[in-house]
Amino acid sequence: MEADDTTTGIDLSGFAVTAQVALTEQVIQKLVTAIISGVLKPGERLIETKVAADLGVSRGPLREALKVLTGQGLVVTSSGRGTRVAELSIADVENMSLLRAMLEGLAARQFAADASAESRAKLREVYALMRKAATEGRENDYKALDSQFHETMVVGSGNRFLVSSWRALRTLLYAYLARSELYHVQPTEVAERHKAFLNALESGDPVEAEELFRSVILLKAYQNLDKPIPSFLMGYVTRDVGKDGTVMRLR
Repeated sequence: MEADDTTTGIDLSGFAVTAQVALTEQVIQKLVTAIISGVLKPGERLIETKVAADLGVSRGPLREALKVLTGQGLVVTSSGRGTRVAELSIADVENMSLLRAMLEGLAARQFAADASAESRAKLREVYALMRKAATEGRENDYKALDSQFHETMVVGSGNRFLVSSWRALRTLLYAYLARSELYHVQPTEVAERHKAFLNALESGDPVEAEELFRSVILLKAYQNLDKPIPSFLMGYVTRDVGKDGTVMRLR
């Protein structure tokens, strides 16, 4: 006989979803989009009355949203400077890029080994849209689809712990890179690189997929930073992708 859930003594009434929570989530998404797109720039002060008025909300949900974004590292509050969009140092970007390479390398290995047919089809769809946007020169679209391609791969890995770690990192890293002078991209080169990624993920070779993602992410990160790859990381760099999409073995 099934247990009667009403007799367990568990009371979840305090967790009821409210309109305030839903509104806060909307404010969070709008602020994240504004940061990633560059409408809100690093170091820019967020004056509550103005931001609330611009978004058409009261200060209550805005304050809750700012607390969440502070926890994610996108917003900082300090005495004398108020609440501002976070500014990241070169060292911050370097460390985040290293972690991203490790996370996506593992995700690529798991995706290549076990991804569902649905996940693979979704990845091909996102790639096709990204290539079309790159060919047509729609910069904002192909940058957004670039991020979506990687998220689709990470989600398709089936590792929910990896997904949550990657998303926390992605929000901050992409927000910084998307409008930074450190982020140099050529649309056609981006498309060819992702074709190589797609081929590796569909190859059925988990090791090749992991090495390609990890290597290329590290190479491009340090190229953008205009810094040599530290010697202790060189063992992780075994592949590169040429401008025509050719995968090259480095060692």
